[in-house]
Amino acid sequence: MADFAEIKTSDNIVLRCVVINDSDIAGKTAAEAEAWVAANIPNDPGYEGEYPETYWKQTWLDAAGEAEKRYNGAGPDMYYDSEAEAFYFTDHHYPSWTLNTTTGKYEPPVAKPSNSVDMVEEWNEDNQYW
Repeated sequence: MADFAEIKTSDNIVLRCVVINDSDIAGKTAAEAEAWVAANIPNDPGYEGEYPETYWKQTWLDAAGEAEKRYNGAGPDMYYDSEAEAFYFTDHHYPSWTLNTTTGKYEPPVAKPSNSVDMVEEWNEDNQYW
């Protein structure tokens, strides 16, 4: 099975994800598989309003059996960065957090302290501490 994300051209936000049988895209490159999905998967019937212009991206790349997840995989409302070829969450919790383009995750300006106590620590945005 192969996963694909339909992405709005206007803002690169993932509209939906679909799963395709491997037999439908066997022997195709990622670009060829994405073109096959675009030609064979109809618009989402549950979408309200005028259907946006979209394009498709395979959410996992598979080279010789090795799956690469494009950082976070894909899901509705995520952002696709075509330069990094990665999916990012659009909700990064706090304005001070920044995207680490190596890991694909948002990180606070101060690392979360490690301790041996099992307590939930929450980020304090106003004071910039845990």
